[in-house]
Amino acid sequence: MSSLDPLVCSRCEMAYAFNRRMVTRSCGHSFCETCTQQLGPGCAVCPLSGTRVPALDIATLACAGCGEHYVRHDKVINQVRILDCGHRAMCQHASRPVCAICGKTSAKAPIDVTLTAILCRVRICYPDVIREQVRKPRQRRCWDWLRRKYAQL
Repeated sequence: MSSLDPLVCSRCEMAYAFNRRMVTRSCGHSFCETCTQQLGPGCAVCPLSGTRVPALDIATLACAGCGEHYVRHDKVINQVRILDCGHRAMCQHASRPVCAICGKTSAKAPIDVTLTAILCRVRICYPDVIREQVRKPRQRRCWDWLRRKYAQL
């Protein structure tokens, strides 16, 4: 299980910067702008297709669930969810959340994986982001070798 840096694009593995901005998709996964343009409507992580979610300005990051800024948020932030309108809710206030910013009701609210990792300081691990892997020939393991050796005795 490998842990991934939430400030690095999970596709090209390059750090986000002013010239390589992070773009979050409606499925909740984030990539750099270059990878987002190459992917088109698809996602490199999950089978969902997704549109671009409006970019975040951390200085104006208000919770779409309660309307409070994330610094003054009274509930523990353990997941950041993307509402259908594109705003982020930092707490689960209802099963069908109503956005405190624009007032729209959301049918679904996928988790913004990268922003959850940044705000909650949790690691993103292999089940969260699936990387393309190159198949390598099976490596011999020590215990396999020992098992074969002692089976012959």
